[in-house]
Amino acid sequence: MPFPGLGNFLEPHILKLIYGMKIKVFFSWILGSLLLLSSCQSDSIDTTEKLEVDTSKIITLDSSSGYTRISVLSSPLKWTANTTADWLELKPVGDYLFIYAQPNTTGMKRRAEVQISSGRTTRRALVEQESSPTLNLNRDGSSTEVFLPALGGEVRLVPPVGGGDWQVQPSKGVDWLETSPMPQAGYILIRARNNAAKQARSAQLQILSGGKNYPVEVHQAAYEQYLLPQCLWGMDLADVEQAERARGSRLTTLPNRRSRPRIPDYTFSTTNSELHTIKYELLDYSDRMLYLATLIGSSSTINSLAYHNYLVDQGFVRITPVGNTRGAIEYVHNDRKTQLHITTKGDLGYVYCRYLAEQPGSMPTLPRLDLGIRRFGQATSRDVEAWEKTQSGIYSQDLSRAFGIPAYFLPDPLYARAYFFKKNASPQTLQEYLTLYSDYRVGAYLYGDMPYLTAEFRQLLQDEGFTFHSYNPVSQAYIYVNDAEHLGLSAGIMHIGGKHRMRVSIFPY
Repeated sequence: MPFPGLGNFLEPHILKLIYGMKIKVFFSWILGSLLLLSSCQSDSIDTTEKLEVDTSKIITLDSSSGYTRISVLSSPLKWTANTTADWLELKPVGDYLFIYAQPNTTGMKRRAEVQISSGRTTRRALVEQESSPTLNLNRDGSSTEVFLPALGGEVRLVPPVGGGDWQVQPSKGVDWLETSPMPQAGYILIRARNNAAKQARSAQLQILSGGKNYPVEVHQAAYEQYLLPQCLWGMDLADVEQAERARGSRLTTLPNRRSRPRIPDYTFSTTNSELHTIKYELLDYSDRMLYLATLIGSSSTINSLAYHNYLVDQGFVRITPVGNTRGAIEYVHNDRKTQLHITTKGDLGYVYCRYLAEQPGSMPTLPRLDLGIRRFGQATSRDVEAWEKTQSGIYSQDLSRAFGIPAYFLPDPLYARAYFFKKNASPQTLQEYLTLYSDYRVGAYLYGDMPYLTAEFRQLLQDEGFTFHSYNPVSQAYIYVNDAEHLGLSAGIMHIGGKHRMRVSIFPY
């Protein structure tokens, strides 16, 4: 049932304080401090210059405006990259060098050298860019078909008869194709401009060679008005890169393993001005196992009826009833094993896609829910402390400092509990609390780093009077409510103490 104020209450409080960066920043700080102390205990510091670059193979790029990346490991100095080739752009990003190439319209394969330097050490890499693809015209006089992408492209056509009498006659009104006969090189270059229209387009060419007519049909794809992330679940970054590169996207940001960001995502910029960014999250800050992808763009576009119709055309089925505005709008594509959620915030819209991972098998769960003290708006910090003693809870100064709120360690199967109090009240009374279970598998399973509630835990929630309300893709939290007890519950997973823990928040509504 709808309940006023829950969405407003969840957003600033649960999502920001419990599942937001605050906790993870504190624990990242603690972990970083421990690592720093450990490193300070080293007997000596290695000052040897190291520069490791994989230059054993020639770096090959296709003829279009593509890119590649190579790993560069430098210690202890920073590194730089340079080239004299004006058709190459070099961009260092963390421990990688991105190499971008302009389209090769020369009709010939070309090479360039890239120099990577750190201190007194220099490594050299050879970059080779292919020329345009080549097609032989059909000798039997049947039409030769050419397919080009919306971003534009080119192809070399080789007539059966060589010589200098080649002629190209395009169909009337075609101004988006350029044709350049190059008899000395042995081919005719066909180049298409960018297609910014919503429809694909075609043109017919007549190539006269050796007194014969060779027809050619050129087809160019339409501008991709709407798009989705590449839902290649379980695949590696190389597969994602290849798919994104095919539609002109560029990889612009990588996760920094040294700073360990909250979300280990790879960011691509697309060629679509309205749907401009796609983020891919892969397992454990690496380049393997995709499990979540997010499209970011204009909220007016993502919220439009046209985009929702596009999702339906792509085979997605809307789960959220039309007119229901609570939480994210959910779609499911069973064949692609994809769950999709749409949210907006200000001028930006977000399309979250995640894998519909099936539960691996039957899993144990709790005999009952631990709903805690539940005296919201009444219990003070002293009341909570007294109640925790009856539960064998042990106040932890370090844990409380890390959370920024009072926290207690608890015996198995629990791990800890932390409390939020109303700050603008006198006395400050209980507002909500977070309970952590030692083993996340009592209520959830993981695909990559994405939590899913088990069937057994969902049944337990139902037995305890809780009904499902919504799923929040930002916090990866499942929201349930209990009308009889006037309780809200948010369930998910938190990584703390070196392990994944089941997290359950209890709050009033």
